[in-house]
Amino acid sequence: MRIVNLLKTYAQSQNDEELASKIKITLSKLRVQSDRSRLSLVKNYIDLAIQHEDALEDYGLESGEILALMEKVEAYEAALVSPRTAVVNRHLITLNIESKGKALDALLQKELDPFMVALKNASPSFVKLYKSARLIIDHKGKKSETLAPPEQDDENPETQ
Repeated sequence: MRIVNLLKTYAQSQNDEELASKIKITLSKLRVQSDRSRLSLVKNYIDLAIQHEDALEDYGLESGEILALMEKVEAYEAALVSPRTAVVNRHLITLNIESKGKALDALLQKELDPFMVALKNASPSFVKLYKSARLIIDHKGKKSETLAPPEQDDENPETQ
């Protein structure tokens, strides 16, 4: 608001009605505006301050003050879009889950499950752990069903 107040003072001293009408706002009105409109308004004030920077120095504008405000506005703008960006990123990840899940299921069913048949005699405890890990328990609702991968036929592992 300091820069806006300097602009108001300058506009009044120069009898610049056009400039005065562009910066006619109070802090309380600025606070009740939406984030987007507030951002737009502050950017307009920055543009006006840049246009009148030399004259505002006579009214106490310090060097780098406009730049500091611009940096704050950029950070504010980034904070405004970051929740939306996060939503979009989560949506993209969710879209990939199904395709990657199908690829993993195919790997398990076509390669690892048949390999377990070959390991059954060599390492029965490992095969038992593998089958236990492959159990899918549906926790939705109050069902108590346990879904397991289909049992393989020892003679024909391709029956899946």
